[in-house]
Amino acid sequence: MKAPDIADPPDAPKYERACCTILERLRAGRYPVAMRMPTEGGLATSFGISRVTIRPAPDMLVQDGHVESRQGSGYRVITHNPPHAMFARDDTARRTWVIRDIIDFAWLINPDRVPTHLTT
Repeated sequence: MKAPDIADPPDAPKYERACCTILERLRAGRYPVAMRMPTEGGLATSFGISRVTIRPAPDMLVQDGHVESRQGSGYRVITHNPPHAMFARDDTARRTWVIRDIIDFAWLINPDRVPTHLTT
């Protein structure tokens, strides 16, 4: 039986699929800025998975700058479009590095080793 309202593909870990679905909800305005998100228990119930499994999903959104977390207060939406997310999530629920950031970082460390066609 498929968990309710959870992003595909099924080969991605459940917490990544849940994170992608939560991000889609954020972008659709289901969780407005300044709104407190459901608790981990509430999210776990809505996705049909355990609290232990859901726990990394909102933490990933904290890392990306979409939400903030305060112990005892849960998660609160701070923006739908963070100025610079460390990771980009696509519709296939896969986390992929932002290639430009990697190239920029590599260039800062050793500009001679980054091919010129990648820096323009």
